Amino acid sequence: MKKTLLVVICLILFSVFVVSAEARLSEGTTVFAEWSSGSWYHGRVAGRCGAGYTILYDDGDSKCCSRAEIVLDVIPNDSQLRHGVKVLALWPGNERYYPGTLGALRGGKYEISYDDGDRGECTISQIRLVELQTDSEIAASPAPTEAVRQKQTAPPVATPARQQQIAQAQAAEPVLRRTLKIWQGGSSWAEIIESGRLWIEGSGIGEIEADGDVYVEGSREGEIESDGDIYVNGSHRGEIEANGKIWWDGSNVGSIESDGRIWMGGYTWGEVEPAGLDYSELRVVAGIIIFFSESFGLNY
Repeated sequence: MKKTLLVVICLILFSVFVVSAEARLSEGTTVFAEWSSGSWYHGRVAGRCGAGYTILYDDGDSKCCSRAEIVLDVIPNDSQLRHGVKVLALWPGNERYYPGTLGALRGGKYEISYDDGDRGECTISQIRLVELQTDSEIAASPAPTEAVRQKQTAPPVATPARQQQIAQAQAAEPVLRRTLKIWQGGSSWAEIIESGRLWIEGSGIGEIEADGDVYVEGSREGEIESDGDIYVNGSHRGEIEANGKIWWDGSNVGSIESDGRIWMGGYTWGEVEPAGLDYSELRVVAGIIIFFSESFGLNY
């Protein structure tokens, strides 16, 4: 009887904690949310959705995120920062936040071991807690100023130019009918979503547009036409056939099989999922292979 009562009490306390954590995510709360594996971007809660909360990112994109994919944009206090705690921390090289583990405090900065193996140092203002905070920890946090409260609750005001960009993005023709992932050596290497935005090893690196134009880090590098012809800086260099064969400078350099395997140079280089690609998807995967992977030695 005592054990049963103890279990009931634990379940009640856990439920109260979860509800408390969920309740803090009201509409307008500023957060960091995971767009794709390892890629976190700033935005705000726009409301509830089936899996959790709809996040409106600062660049105008939106996504339904689970609670585990959301981190409050709240600067922690010293008592919350313990060695080994999971955090989002700024990477000064590109002013983006990435997941990592907190290390020692040295000279006013905390050592960060990022999940991708890099190391850095951050001040407390450049750190956000990944773990769900308890009510006592929230209560111990410094109260935000009125200016901060207004910033956290007020929706962002977009300039006319930004409004036009958002409208164009929303009206843009989707490149894919589903998200595609490319695996290499048993690990996720690349992911491209319906809009054509591409992540390589967790970093947003490029985009393939509906008309076939390929952009690498903001610069147009070439195109893949609807018939599969591949152009680099205006010169025809190769093509992707309907059967998945990839041609480069007149030679068959590889293929994308119906089961998702990617063959390059006579061996299995990786695989794409889900399998069973249509021709438009074959073109996109071929574009990723040619324009974004240096391991093939195509020297485009």
